[in-house]
Amino acid sequence: MRAIFDLDWNRLTDVIAYGLGQVGKRYIDLFKQQYHVKYIVDNGEKRVDEYYGIPVISLKQMLARRHKEKIIVFASREAFHTIRMELIENGLLENRDFCKFDDFIKNWYWQFEQKNCLREVHMAVNMNCTFKCKNCNMFVPYYTNTIQYDLKAVERDFGLFFERIDYVYIFSFLGGEPFLNNELDTMIEYLFGNYGKKIGCIEVITNGSIIPKEKVLKTLKNCNAVVRISDYTSQVSYADKMNELCNILEANEIKYFIETSLQWTDFCFPDGKDSVDISDIRNHMLCCAPEFHGLNDGRFYYCHVAWSAEKAGLFSLKDSDYLDLTLIDRCSKTDCRKIIEHADGNIDGGYVSLCAKCMGCGPDNNRYIPVGKQWEKQLK
Repeated sequence: MRAIFDLDWNRLTDVIAYGLGQVGKRYIDLFKQQYHVKYIVDNGEKRVDEYYGIPVISLKQMLARRHKEKIIVFASREAFHTIRMELIENGLLENRDFCKFDDFIKNWYWQFEQKNCLREVHMAVNMNCTFKCKNCNMFVPYYTNTIQYDLKAVERDFGLFFERIDYVYIFSFLGGEPFLNNELDTMIEYLFGNYGKKIGCIEVITNGSIIPKEKVLKTLKNCNAVVRISDYTSQVSYADKMNELCNILEANEIKYFIETSLQWTDFCFPDGKDSVDISDIRNHMLCCAPEFHGLNDGRFYYCHVAWSAEKAGLFSLKDSDYLDLTLIDRCSKTDCRKIIEHADGNIDGGYVSLCAKCMGCGPDNNRYIPVGKQWEKQLK
C-alpha cells in the first residue's frame, strides 16, 4: 500500500488539534490520552482559554507559534473543507503539515504501526423506539416486525469484529431506542470486559425519553460509557423527561452530552416523493461519506443506513454492499485491512447500491427538514 504520510509523521511528540466543535469535543479527550496535544485551534466567537488543560488559540495565533508540529483536524466533512482551504492558503500542505482525523486513524496507524483502526462503529441492538420520526435515518417507522438482538447474537458479532480490528475510538449502541433492550447492560459489560482495551469509548445513543434501569446506570458508570442524547424537543414535547434523564446521569456520575445542533436532510427514500437523479453515484457516496459504520449480523457495513433499509424490507442489498467478516482471515493483518478499505469507500462496483436511490446526508443534498418531526398517523 502506498505511504500517505512522510516520515516526519512517525515522530509525533507535540500535536496541534484543530477544531473544538462537536467532533473535537467527542474525540480530543480520547486522543490526548495517546498523544501530547500542545494547542487546540478554535476560531469560534465564544472561544474558551483552555480545554482539558490544553491552551485554546486562534488560527492566527497557531500560525505564529507553530514550529513543525503536525496538525490533526477534528471536524465534520463540511467544516473540514473550509479548514483545509484556510490551511492551504496559509502555505500548509495536506498530509505533510495537516490531515483529517479520519485519515489519521485509517492510514497513520497502518503506515507506522501496522494496525487496523477505525473512528466510529455502530451496532443496533433493537429496532423498536419510543418515537416515530417521519424521516428517521434508520427507517424505524417502516419496520413491521420487531427486531431485538440478544446477548448471544452480539457476542458473536463482537468476536468476529474485534478479532480483526486493532482499535476503535468510539463504539456505539443504538436503535431504535437502545434502552428498550433489556440485555443492554450485559452487552455493555461483555464488550467492556472482553474488548475494552481495543475501544476508546463506549457510547449509547438515545433520544432521551427513557430513564434507564438501575442495573443499566450502574453498568454505564462502571464501564465509563457515555450517553449521547439526540434532542428532538423542537418537535416532541418531552423536555421534562430528557431533563430528568440528565439529572439522573449527573447524580450517577455518568458522562453525557446533548446534540442540539442536529441537521437532517430528506433522503427522498423510501417514499420517492422527489425524483432522484444522481449522475455520478460513486462521488455521491463519497460526498455522503458516513463518519460511522455498522456492525450487525456478522457483517461490516460502510453504510449502516443501508443495513436498516434492508432489515425494514425497503431494499435488497448486494453482497458487495457489506463485508462478511467470517470470510476475512483474522490471522492476516493484510486481509483484515479490507475492513478499513471498505470503510474508506473502496467497494466492489464502486458504491453501495442504495446510494442510487438515497440522497444521503452529504453537502450535495440541501433538502433540509425538521429534526424529529413525527408521523401524524400510523404507516400502513
